[in-house]
Amino acid sequence: MIGMRNTGDGVDIYIDFASFRRKLDKVANEYPKTTEKHLRAIGNRLKKAVKENTPVGRTDEKYEIKWGKNAGKMRKRKVKMRNTWSGKTIGTSGANLEYQLRSKSKRYHLVERGHVKVFFGKRTRGFVQGRFFFAKTKAEFERSEAVEREIKKMFFEIQKRLEG
Repeated sequence: MIGMRNTGDGVDIYIDFASFRRKLDKVANEYPKTTEKHLRAIGNRLKKAVKENTPVGRTDEKYEIKWGKNAGKMRKRKVKMRNTWSGKTIGTSGANLEYQLRSKSKRYHLVERGHVKVFFGKRTRGFVQGRFFFAKTKAEFERSEAVEREIKKMFFEIQKRLEG
């Protein structure tokens, strides 16, 4: 890209802009894949942290089957809230690209934010305070340097492609 020619009078310095332009175009075409890869890495780190901080609950928790041939029988709850987290990247590139992390649990919002205790469908008796584990984990993750390190990795990868 940058070169020098030795002439009789001195040294001529020249810059090959065409070569630089080709490398720049190549990096620009690969940029969406690169950003998506690093965004997914950051999101998966957040998912792992949230999964670790999700309350486990009781293992002897049971529920009654309400319909079908097994109606009236009791079963153990098999899926823990800890195992219901899923994340995916949405969008194409730039401002549209985002990582969505969500819980598939039907009771997540009750554990996170709290709820009123309801008896027999009408009477309320007390309030269960929310755990706010997701909000706490998100705040911890924002304070950590994990996001900054991953972004530095991304820029280093882009710089390496431009130079090489």
